Amino acid sequence: CTHKPFRLTPLEFGLSQRLRRLVDKEVIVEFLNGEEIDQIEGILTFVGSNFIELLVEVIDQKGKRKLRTRLIPFNAIKWIEKNGHGLE
Repeated sequence: CTHKPFRLTPLEFGLSQRLRRLVDKEVIVEFLNGEEIDQIEGILTFVGSNFIELLVEVIDQKGKRKLRTRLIPFNAIKWIEKNGHGLE
């Protein structure tokens, strides 16, 4: 059995490179969540081959703040904003 190496398309590679500049920055991401469009704020912690990982703060039922990780696939992302400016 031979496996072909995984390669990003030029469009995905360009997106990955641009998103990596935002790692460890606070961002707002608008994305498709099923059939709804959601927004989430968090710190971009990792850019994978076809997804991003955000660290987000949530409040549990007892009112305690907790940090959670959220994974969002590239194909669900509508836009990303940092400090009120679009991705450059």
